[in-house]
Amino acid sequence: MKPAILLLLVILINGCMSPVRRDIFTKHTPTPAEAQPEEPAPLKPVETERFKDTVIMSTGAEDSRIGEQLAQADQLFKNKKIKMACEMYENIAQTIAEGDSLDYEVRFMLSECAAENQQFEQSLTILKEVTSSRSIPQSVLEKSLVRLGQVNCVLDRRAEANTAFTRFKKEFPNSVYIKLATCEAVR
Repeated sequence: MKPAILLLLVILINGCMSPVRRDIFTKHTPTPAEAQPEEPAPLKPVETERFKDTVIMSTGAEDSRIGEQLAQADQLFKNKKIKMACEMYENIAQTIAEGDSLDYEVRFMLSECAAENQQFEQSLTILKEVTSSRSIPQSVLEKSLVRLGQVNCVLDRRAEANTAFTRFKKEFPNSVYIKLATCEAVR
C-alpha cells in the first residue's frame, strides 16, 4: 500500500508542476504577412533657445537646422524680404509634424505672409484653423486672435472681428497686444 501511495503522491506533485492547459496558450510564430512593419525612426527634439518642446520629422536633412532656418526666415520677414521669408516658412512647414508647437508658429507666419501679399481670405483661413486648435501654444494663440480680428476688420467683417477681439480680451486680459485688438488700430 505504501508504494501505491508514494506513486500517487509523485504523480500528483509532478502534475502540479506542469501547466494545466498546454494547447490553449501555445506560442504562435507570426507568418510574414502577420509580421508587424518596422517602427519608423523616433522623432528627435530640437534644442534651440526659442523652441524647446519641438519635435521634427526627419527628412534626411539635419534636424538641428530647423531652428536656424526659422530664425533666418523671421529675420528676412522683419527686413521686408517677404517673398524669400515666405518660401522658407513653406519649406519649414513641410518638415514639421502637424500639431507640434513649432507648426503653429510657422502657420501663423504663413498667415502673415498671406496678409502681406494682400491675400486676406487665405490669411483668414489659416488663422481660423490655427485658433480653433486645442493644442495651440498660448503665445501663438494670443497673437493669432489679434491678427484674426484685424484681418476681419480689413475685410470689413466687424462682427467676426469683435468675436475674435472679445475672445482675445477674455483669454489674455493683460496682454501687450490689448491696444491692437480693435478695428481702429488697423486703419
